[in-house]
This record gives sequence, structure tokens and C-alpha cells, in this order.
Amino acid sequence: MTAPHPWPNSRWPASNPTSRTRLNGSLRAAEGLAALLLQFIGAYSGVRTSHYAYVEWATGERELYDLRTDPGELDNIAARAPVGLLQALHARLESMRTCRADTCRSAEDSPHLGEHDSFG
Repeated sequence: MTAPHPWPNSRWPASNPTSRTRLNGSLRAAEGLAALLLQFIGAYSGVRTSHYAYVEWATGERELYDLRTDPGELDNIAARAPVGLLQALHARLESMRTCRADTCRSAEDSPHLGEHDSFG
């Protein structure tokens, strides 16, 4: 015996105006929640390399994680990282923020962080 279709008008939500209205209301609620969370949490930008995850928050706070020793991103090492490493990651993030079209690929593929690749 087959189970009954969960939506009586089989082509949900297109053929069911009540479901369509409910869906549209849910989407509006989700968009409102996302906007509220963005205001509460704040905007941020980040960049991930093969070795580091780096985040800059609109508040000025920075987060830096060594993905080789801390893949769960639990230990923020930004306060004890070399200034040169933070500057290099900031520069890479800025190049990604301002790139357009083909320049984004070259910004994304920029060289390694040199001497800072092995900070730990």
C-alpha cells in the first residue's frame, strides 16, 4: 500500500494557493530574521587560504585560525600572530574585496604568504 501524497493537490505549492501563501510568508519571515541577525551580529569579511582562516568584523575585531593545527577554528590566534601575517592576510582580503571580473581570479590565486606560511 502506498502512502497518501503529503500535499492533496500533488503539485505543491503551485496548485495550492494556501500553501503558496504560507510559503511566501515563511520566506519573508526568513529574510527578516536574516536582516535582524546581520544587524545584531554585524557585517564581516573573510578569506581562507590552505593554512589560515582570517575574518575582519565591521567592529574592527579580527579572527585568525591556523587550519593545520586547529581545523575546528576554536583557538583565535589573531592577538599573538606576527603583524606581517595579519597585514598579508588583510592585503589579500582587500584585493578580493576590490577585484572585478578576471582580476578576482588573480587575487584569489595570489602567491603564498611567504615566511608567514609556517606560523604556529
